Parts: sequence; C-alpha cells; structure tokens
Amino acid sequence: MGQLQHTNNIVGYLKYEGTAVQEGIMGAQEIVSSLSGFHNAIKFYLKKEDPRYENLNFDLPVKVQQGCLEFIVPLIKWGAVIYAAGVITQIAQNDFKNITSKDIFLHSLKCIKNVIKIAKHLGSFGNTTFKTKSSFGDPFITIYNDAGKEIVVHRDMIDMYLQTPPGLLGKMANTISAERELEVGYIDENQELQKENISLSEKYIFASTEEEDDILPELVHAKNVELIGEITRGNSSTNRLGIKYKEKILTCIPEKGDIKQYKNCIFRKCRIYGIVSREDEFGNITEKKPKIIFYKLIPIDEVPSTPNLFNIQ
Repeated sequence: MGQLQHTNNIVGYLKYEGTAVQEGIMGAQEIVSSLSGFHNAIKFYLKKEDPRYENLNFDLPVKVQQGCLEFIVPLIKWGAVIYAAGVITQIAQNDFKNITSKDIFLHSLKCIKNVIKIAKHLGSFGNTTFKTKSSFGDPFITIYNDAGKEIVVHRDMIDMYLQTPPGLLGKMANTISAERELEVGYIDENQELQKENISLSEKYIFASTEEEDDILPELVHAKNVELIGEITRGNSSTNRLGIKYKEKILTCIPEKGDIKQYKNCIFRKCRIYGIVSREDEFGNITEKKPKIIFYKLIPIDEVPSTPNLFNIQ
C-alpha cells in the first residue's frame, strides 16, 4: 500500500477527486449530503463496536485543494472535554481517559473501507449467499464472487457487511460521477495507508435509488443543537411535542420526564436545546426526517391571550 503524507496527523478520510472537483469545490448540497453520509456511517459502526459510543458527538473538518475535497478524521489526544478546532465535543472522562481519536474511529473506518471492498467484489449489497473458504483458527476468510474471483478479508468485516443496511453508504456514493470518484482510507497500525475507491461503474452498488435528500440535512445525527420555532402540538399519550422549524414540523422527545411540564409552551415561540436523532425503530441511522431529543425548552415570546387547546391534561 502507498504511504500518505503526514500520517501522524490523521486517522482516516473520505475524499472526492477528479476534474469535477474544480478548485476543491463541490456544490453545497452535495457537500452536506456527503458529509452527513460519512458521519452516519461512522456512527453506525461506532455503535456496533461499543454501545458507549452511541452519544459521542463529533464534527469532521474539511480539507480543500485543487481537484480534491476531503473530510478528515484527525488524530488527536482525548480528554474529558476536548475542543480541537471544533472537531470533537464532549465524552465521558472515566470511560475514555488516555486514548486518542484513532482508538475511537479506526474500527469504523476499517468497516467502511472493507464493506466497500466486499460489496464491490460481490457486485451488490445484501448478497448473503456467497461462497467462502476458511481454515480453522484463521481469522481471515476467502470470499468468491459469481465470476470465481476471490478476495481475503477478516471475518469481522464479513459480519459488518452482513449487518450493514443497504443504502447506508448511499449518500457518500450519490455524488460520484464520470469526473469524480470517491476514496475512503485510513492509516493502519503499521502507519500504512489502506484505501478503497468507488468509481462511476460501481456507483449503482451503493447509491440510493429512493428519495436522496434528507429533510434539513444540516441537522446531523447526534449533533447538539439550539433551535427556535413554534411549538405546534403536544401528545401526552406518546410523550411527544411538535415544533415548527423552517416550515417543517419536527417531533421533539424529552430526554427525561413528562411533556406536561411544558404545557405553557404550546402555541408559543420557543428555544429548544437538544440532540438530533435520525435513528429508525431498529437503531439504524436511516431516518430522513430528524427528531430532537431535548433537555431544555424555553418560551421566548409573550404569554398568548388565547387558551391552550391541546390534549395534555
């Protein structure tokens, strides 16, 4: 494998490269969608690796250069609370003391890279009937595709491929074109670059065939947010509120307690503090419309003169 410059400074990356990435620039919607997809994929495999990572919040810096745009996972030391150029936010001190971002993110990057490799080899996602060969005690398994060609991967990566929802990598792949390829890479334990790319001819394996755009894509899963909007409804049986934000009604779920404590907020302009969730009922990060798991809700307008008419008793 080739060597990457400054391998001591990064854990891995997602890169788009080609003549379509002029001056390091992509369309704003494409950047947001691609970054959201990369973020969601990392979060999915983090949760698979260790449930303690479920509430880990992080942002990915963007590196721009001519003909190339990269989303970087930087190598930094960890602490109780780290603010490194906006890269990583709060995490529990006792659980993650004396480790680096490589300890946290390397497994996810390995999963993304190897899942791409397996799916490309088999020609599809969701193929569970492929032929394999292994030896007792050997952690590596040979996979054969329909053409009889073989690749060798770690058995853990096969498990991750089988657990990966079709479409998880779709947002990352949707922006691929004849002049723009995708590359995912990471620096392994031997400081060597391990990478995998997706070209236009392989895009069909990964790209979403359904509606591509998330609702409010800037509301990335697990991101801490502070939003202002009108509380439009409350339902005590489901313990949910609705907030009108940018002409969309978002479901809001209290982090703890009952929504009855927020009766005075209904039909009022409020500021809500919480964490974005795009998890579906199975725990996969696939929902196009975000929910807000909130811990604070504050009215910021005057008390309305009309009565509150809703179903909270």
